[in-house]
Amino acid sequence: SNPNGNWMSLANPYPAELNIAKFLSDNSAAGLDEEKELQGRVVYIFDGSSFGVKNIGSLPVCEGFFVNFSSSGVNKSVTFKKTQMTSYPSGNNTKSKTAQNPWIEMSLVNKRDKVKFFFAHNPLAEQGYDKYDANKLFATTGVAEPYFVTDGMNLVKEEVKELPYYATLNVRSEQDTLMTFVADKIPEGYRVSLIDGEQTIEMNEGSRYETNISAGENADRFKLLIQNNVGLNQVSQTDITITNSNRHVAISAEAISNVEVFNALGQRVYQTKASTFTLSGVQSGVYVVRVSTAKGTKSQKIVVE
Repeated sequence: SNPNGNWMSLANPYPAELNIAKFLSDNSAAGLDEEKELQGRVVYIFDGSSFGVKNIGSLPVCEGFFVNFSSSGVNKSVTFKKTQMTSYPSGNNTKSKTAQNPWIEMSLVNKRDKVKFFFAHNPLAEQGYDKYDANKLFATTGVAEPYFVTDGMNLVKEEVKELPYYATLNVRSEQDTLMTFVADKIPEGYRVSLIDGEQTIEMNEGSRYETNISAGENADRFKLLIQNNVGLNQVSQTDITITNSNRHVAISAEAISNVEVFNALGQRVYQTKASTFTLSGVQSGVYVVRVSTAKGTKSQKIVVE
């Protein structure tokens, strides 16, 4: 190959192998700008010591390669199309869908400022996942500036992998003030507790907790405990038996006050006070049945086929 040619360094930009012949065809079509014509209609792949030449086959995801243009000039470009992927869907209705995690939304409010913060459980999350600099959401007055602190990072939006989870809430203020914690939204399946020193306050959706704070950081005073409200670790030792046979659920217990069924996302899909019922309107999968009685509660996984 000519090291003094009109070279361009490229890489396969798609999450699938790149069809070399299709890429070359799209960049060598009749009527193409002469400055964009590829020399030899080939791609060059460097193996660490020398170049190899290809005009058929495929290139792996992110694989780098070179092209050499037939003529000089400044108007150099190539065209990538999704149809150059070896596994590009043939239909027009194929879409990629990502489930949205339900966010816990809370606010810290005083007479001058309102600052929101968010939390979600994501089993795929890793340390450092989806963290946002709190400075982007600070109020301009600077009187009340709350933020999460986790592993030394200032956060106002976070997804974590495992529950239960404790988040430290630093509430920085330039002066003594009355602060209100507001539970704006708590999706089904979550249980949220605000810990103020030795006091624990259960926060339901719409709950408000007012307290006076001192000027300064208030760094060690407030914590937020996030729990899964249908976890099997909450089972009480009560005389409750739950059986499931072909979607027919039977409960043996005294003084049933409530029965709830949750899906794998923690969303409630059924509720009753009856001791027997049929789950005819739900999809197949794993569910959690939670039974509440005067003596306690019991949660149990069932499989609906």
